[in-house]
Amino acid sequence: MSLDRNELVCQAARRICGSLDIQRAMAYCFHYKRAFLPMNEMTLCFLDPNLNVVRAPMVAQCHDHLHDLTTASCT
Repeated sequence: MSLDRNELVCQAARRICGSLDIQRAMAYCFHYKRAFLPMNEMTLCFLDPNLNVVRAPMVAQCHDHLHDLTTASCT
């Protein structure tokens, strides 16, 4: 599959913002991006400027060649 960069970013943003359930949104975005990019993991990160740290509360991982996706909370 081929797609231009702007369309890829637009479609990925639509999927990550398309659900209030962050696990579902990450799964949709992960599966979409995986069709175009070689990836096994996607991490949601937040910057806490008061503590000057980055937190990663959510990780989406693909565990095998069958694209079995797991999303897990890291908090």
